[in-house]
Amino acid sequence: MRLPLYTLYIWLLLNAFQLSGQEFKFSFENCDLQSPLGNGILNGNPGCECGLIDQSIFLDGNDDGFILPDTTVSFMKNDFTIDFYMSSDNTGNQLADIMAIGNACGLDSLITLKHLVSTDEIILELYNINGNYYALKEKMPADCWNRITIVKSKLNYLLYLNNIEVAKVITAQNIPFAKNAKLTFANSPCLTTTDERFKGRIDELTIYSRALSDREIFQNYLYPDKLISNDTTIYLGNSANLIYGNSCASNFSWQPSMGLNSVSDASVVATPDVTTTYMVSSVDKGCASVNKVTVYVVDEDSLECTNLLLPGAFTPNGDGVNDVYNISNNFIIDELNGFEVMDRWGSVLFRSVDKLEGWDGSYLGNACEPAMYVYRVNYSCKGQSHQKMGNFVLLK
Repeated sequence: MRLPLYTLYIWLLLNAFQLSGQEFKFSFENCDLQSPLGNGILNGNPGCECGLIDQSIFLDGNDDGFILPDTTVSFMKNDFTIDFYMSSDNTGNQLADIMAIGNACGLDSLITLKHLVSTDEIILELYNINGNYYALKEKMPADCWNRITIVKSKLNYLLYLNNIEVAKVITAQNIPFAKNAKLTFANSPCLTTTDERFKGRIDELTIYSRALSDREIFQNYLYPDKLISNDTTIYLGNSANLIYGNSCASNFSWQPSMGLNSVSDASVVATPDVTTTYMVSSVDKGCASVNKVTVYVVDEDSLECTNLLLPGAFTPNGDGVNDVYNISNNFIIDELNGFEVMDRWGSVLFRSVDKLEGWDGSYLGNACEPAMYVYRVNYSCKGQSHQKMGNFVLLK
């Protein structure tokens, strides 16, 4: 039987979203709740404020809130990921209702996300209609913007704060959603007179119909009010680009000013004559952020070609720190003829001739087990060939 053209279009659209796992994305550029698969409902009179890419939606903590389209929960029957950024203005000692998935309080299964303002903790609560109750609790970082990611993978429920897995629970059974369950923000069906609604900004909300991996979560990070650039090494006379992430701050201040092309831009170019640690500060709605980065300066004429440095261990766990095994001082290499990583049996797991490229701890798309591995580097420096071998440990 041939499908009508309109039906075929809808089928292709749904399958395209299911293949990517990205079912709904709300960037709030117009502070609305429109998506290709349905529109949500705004409660109260939410405002528009600066967001991490364009605009964000602002909830006033009184009657503002929103309900995502009815079709959202239907895509979350199995595994799912809920990912968004928030900037909280709540004060006091009460529980602030951020997000909830459910229909009727006490009559259906329910998932809630709250902010305990008095202790500055994020609390993820899971209620099963059969009587099971689980709570994940973690201190919220003192950042102007925080990324909240909730992942369900089979019976595992995980809470991430700013890309880092901070809490996990394995439930006895799946927590089913009621037929008419809604995904709401600042509009929980269990909101009581002792609770308050979330007050602040919500931005870049995405619902996936699958569990994102640690690596996928980190790769999507917007670095709100953070330096993207890590510590770096340059030759004397060269420059380093110091890149700042997404921000709503309007004023930036870099110190010291030595070697900088600007002291008031978010991202700058540094050309210091000596190794220098720079500090950049910014303020967004009264919230201050401070970041530091060091630019190491090396005199090319004083290089020791045999002093090639590689770490003794690394942790490819997707937390953004020490995730890649690479050559620490690759600046001494004029030409890389080969950088190889091998297991204890001599099988080559990674090979590159790009001195900036490193090993991510995987082979043929699968993560390698924690163990001892061997590296071998063939390179040229100041017109001479060199080789270095050694071993290191992969940790989780």
